[in-house]
Amino acid sequence: MANTLAQFAKLLKPIGGKPDMVVAIKIHPRAVSLVELRFAGNRIDVITLHSVGLPRMVDFKNIQRSQDMIADAIRSAKSEANLTAVDGAICIPGQIIQMRIVNLPYMSSKELAKEAREIEFWVENEPDLGKLENPFIQYQVLVNSENDDLTRVLLCYAEENQIQPWMDLVLASHLNPVFIEPEALSLVNLRYTTLPLDEQRQNQVIVQISNDTCQCIAFEKEKVHSIKLEISEFDLVLLEQAEEAGELDGEFWDEVAGRVANVIKQALLYLQEEQDYQPFTLVYLISEYSRCKNIVPILDKHLDMAPITLWNPLATTSFTKPVLAYAETYENPSVLSGAVGVGLQNLGTYDDRKRTIMSVNMLPQHKSLRRNRQLSVLSSTLIRMFAASVLILGVWSIGIVLPQFFESQRISRDFENLRNEAESIKQRLEGATNSLKEANRNIQLMKTVRNPSGKTYLLETLPDLMPEGAELSSINVVESSKIEINGYANSDRALYFFQNELDLSGLVKNISVQSADDTDPEDGLTPFILTGDLGITD
Repeated sequence: MANTLAQFAKLLKPIGGKPDMVVAIKIHPRAVSLVELRFAGNRIDVITLHSVGLPRMVDFKNIQRSQDMIADAIRSAKSEANLTAVDGAICIPGQIIQMRIVNLPYMSSKELAKEAREIEFWVENEPDLGKLENPFIQYQVLVNSENDDLTRVLLCYAEENQIQPWMDLVLASHLNPVFIEPEALSLVNLRYTTLPLDEQRQNQVIVQISNDTCQCIAFEKEKVHSIKLEISEFDLVLLEQAEEAGELDGEFWDEVAGRVANVIKQALLYLQEEQDYQPFTLVYLISEYSRCKNIVPILDKHLDMAPITLWNPLATTSFTKPVLAYAETYENPSVLSGAVGVGLQNLGTYDDRKRTIMSVNMLPQHKSLRRNRQLSVLSSTLIRMFAASVLILGVWSIGIVLPQFFESQRISRDFENLRNEAESIKQRLEGATNSLKEANRNIQLMKTVRNPSGKTYLLETLPDLMPEGAELSSINVVESSKIEINGYANSDRALYFFQNELDLSGLVKNISVQSADDTDPEDGLTPFILTGDLGITD
């Protein structure tokens, strides 16, 4: 589940993620250093570098007494350096957090995670844990080989009430604590990260000498060991005073350097003989003494196992222009090793794979904090996607949908107007049709009234059909359809013409003509009787 959430957060980082950067904090006995850096490929770019002095010495065993003083100094340094990061990572001196290598039989990741929940499991392998009342334990698997039946674990532990003040210190500095790291691991990670790739499998050794912490740290690709250097307080005071000396020569300083070199030599021999480290090619020295370069030549003279050199972590980093001039003011740049080293770490919200070799976060709430940050990325992404969807939908609606909607509304109104007009035309047409039908009925009625009956029409038309040489004397209608026409004709031709015209007119059908016996000799007219059926009836 945790890996899946990390992958989702990494995938959504461009949308809802925030930079996973930290302000690295290193507390010195009389000062505080702040570093903000970023990875650029295989290069480390120092964005911000700032140190500020403290008015009095810090007691690391009781950091609560100095919390307000240190927090004020960090806030002041943040303001002066214009820091932008809001997360803080801090390294804790080795005297507070214990670091051990534990070799176990082969165990799968799930089996080890299950066993690691029980403190008795760790007490069996590291008895010193049983002396702590409320230990906080973190571990990292360095080797997990089923063939060799080996699970090598880097174990870090401390009293939880000793870690809490360091977290409170970061909070009081107005930063979110996201990573608390043992100083030894900060130094190891920085040394490993800045090594060329072909040297990363070689063993390395770092010697730290200061009033509060003296240790020898050796590491390889798959193991790390920290050994306390038993340098007397008297010799440490002398080494601190050696800063003021011009040249450290003479029998006195040879004895001091010889004792310190012998302690370092014994630690190196133990690492080679008991922990199977190969002979070291170079010893890197870091110290809190501001002008510790004075002691390097005499230590190198007496330490015949390997050359010793002052470690300058800034030699393998890049700087922004404002930082470059400030970095040159450090007489002893080795004091920044812890700050630069812890600056390589972050909360790991996006599961970024770095070149660091060790990653043990002593912040008790770091898993919950990491999960909450990942959930925040998801929620921010959803909110931004929702806002973007609303914006896109609004632009699409305003730019495309609304014009089309208004156009459709206009077309709908035009259509309604056309439909209403069509309905009006239809109604007017139906009214006109009804009026036309009524007019036709009136016309037919008028025609019916105007047109004469069959008999009348015959009387009106008959004179037009009479030829010259013929005249009528009487017309009789019998049985409503029979007609008898009496008249005179001066010749048979005129009578035939009259009969033919009458037949063609359709007024009389089935015509028959009878000539009368009496003829008027004076006029020369012959009477006739024409009978037939009426062709037009009432």
